[in-house]
Amino acid sequence: MVLSGEIQDAYGAKVMLTELLNKVPENSWDWRMFEFEGTGVAPQGMTMPDFEDLVMSEEYGFAFSWDSLTQFASELSDVKSCVLAAVSSPVDYESLDDGSGEGVIAFIGIYDSTDWEIKIP
Repeated sequence: MVLSGEIQDAYGAKVMLTELLNKVPENSWDWRMFEFEGTGVAPQGMTMPDFEDLVMSEEYGFAFSWDSLTQFASELSDVKSCVLAAVSSPVDYESLDDGSGEGVIAFIGIYDSTDWEIKIP
């Protein structure tokens, strides 16, 4: 399954990460965030800039369970960019970016506040 679209819907409203996650079945996958820029409440009591820096510094992505990911998404007020993958084995950002990463179960991307995509092989 591959879905994609513009970040603004036909009515001019911005599509939020929660809406994209609603297109993915509830699961127990190992979710990893590789890139994030946005506003809202960061996890674990961090500031959002500290969280964004931490996400970028994690070789295999910042880990989320489905529940913690959906909770995080519900507390966001805006997402400018986000790269998320559900994985069955460790994948680094470079392998994810160039498509060579094996073990990717699902992928969600939000790009520069303009486009989004979901891939579930």
